Amino acid sequence: MPLPGPSDLLQSACALQRLCPAGCEGARTRARSCERRVSLLEADLAHLREGDEESRQAAAERLAQAGKAALPGLMEALRHPDADVRWWAAWALAGIPDGAAVSALMAALDDADASVRACIALALGQQGDPAAIDPLLALLDDPDMMVNASAMAALVQIGPQAAPGLIATLQSGSPTARMRAAQALVPLRLQAAIPALFAALEDDNPSVRHYAEEALERLGVGLTIVSPGWA
Repeated sequence: MPLPGPSDLLQSACALQRLCPAGCEGARTRARSCERRVSLLEADLAHLREGDEESRQAAAERLAQAGKAALPGLMEALRHPDADVRWWAAWALAGIPDGAAVSALMAALDDADASVRACIALALGQQGDPAAIDPLLALLDDPDMMVNASAMAALVQIGPQAAPGLIATLQSGSPTARMRAAQALVPLRLQAAIPALFAALEDDNPSVRHYAEEALERLGVGLTIVSPGWA
């Protein structure tokens, strides 16, 4: 069932005003308040689509604070032709903890604009929903470094639930994905990752080896090399 948009809420408020008897002032007041909120919501969505950067940021902040009522408009803005509009829509959706927001963000991870993909990845990290783990793991292989770095940061933010996927990626992903997986495992400090991290010390990619060594040091199991001549 689709979420009601601002126009739907406005129509409901107007209908409530018409149906209320003359003495029902409390209901009329609530209906007028709803109408004002909907008008402000529509104004903020218009600023998001057509304003300059400053007004877009202010509108995105207010839309995030509006919560679920802003979801339909933001989900539509996430499909706007202008990449800047899509970026700010993703930014606002990050601040609305809701399954519908997570689904919309995941569906937009294939955006043609790298900055939008990066923003969406970070938004999913802020949401913290484990449902986003697999799509974010796939994004570790994105050709744009800003995007794969954002996906890595998002997986760190989601936390230990991302461990199985990160370990599997470290073992069999592309060179870039392996590097980002190893990098993510540094702050997570996961005991379960120790065998894969030791194996990664032999990786062909020097960046993978670097982050694997750093992760092992964080876990307190880094290698200590002693020269036989010093014994």
